[in-house]
Amino acid sequence: MNNKLKEYFKNFKTAIVALSGGADSSAVLKLATDYLGKENVLAATCVNFNMFVYEINFAYKVADLLNVAWKPFYAKLANELFTDDRDKCFYCKKNILGELVKIKKEFGIDVIFDGSNIDDLADYRPGMKAIEMFNIKSPLLENELGKEYVSEVIKDSVLNTLSFHTQSCIATRVKTKNATVEDIRKIELAEDMLRDKFPDIRVRYFGDSLKVEFKRDRIVDEVDRRFIFEILEKNFDEKVKIII
Repeated sequence: MNNKLKEYFKNFKTAIVALSGGADSSAVLKLATDYLGKENVLAATCVNFNMFVYEINFAYKVADLLNVAWKPFYAKLANELFTDDRDKCFYCKKNILGELVKIKKEFGIDVIFDGSNIDDLADYRPGMKAIEMFNIKSPLLENELGKEYVSEVIKDSVLNTLSFHTQSCIATRVKTKNATVEDIRKIELAEDMLRDKFPDIRVRYFGDSLKVEFKRDRIVDEVDRRFIFEILEKNFDEKVKIII
């Protein structure tokens, strides 16, 4: 066991882990069960419609593998989700964490953990402000641990049977001022149909156009282009311009 983490977790007896289904929060859930005991940990996942359904199901699978109680919950939707607000993640996370605080009080739990880590500091993450606002604890970040350590935790646990494809929520794909619930659902359906072949795909919606992006540099040949175009044209009835 990591002695520094062992001392850190001694400060808590019970915990909620905000489990998104991504690698970082899954690693924190594993650490919390190791140091506090699985009976003292609750995994909680927001199931609002702006979360990918496959990630919600994945979060349940993680909790089940670790034999930890899992609680799905809803939070008030932020209006900013439907706009191109640069800080939409703050407003969304503020509502989600506010709901988690209510759950924490209801169950009499000591602390809420999230999966923020030291590598996150390299990006602009408006949601970090909400984490500070609600005094959410970040075991990885506070112990200066990053993605490399997350990979080690997963590799050395029962979670090593899973393939993690971390996604930001669907609302981050919205790049227009007046998106609708239907627009967000179309984005999810399109990405779901493309994800098996392109695990790192992102479909950005600008209202009158769609821009396809990938987290890593990728050469898209003509066959792939036609496949992507067919999926997007099937899901978006509007005559939107498609850019790859």
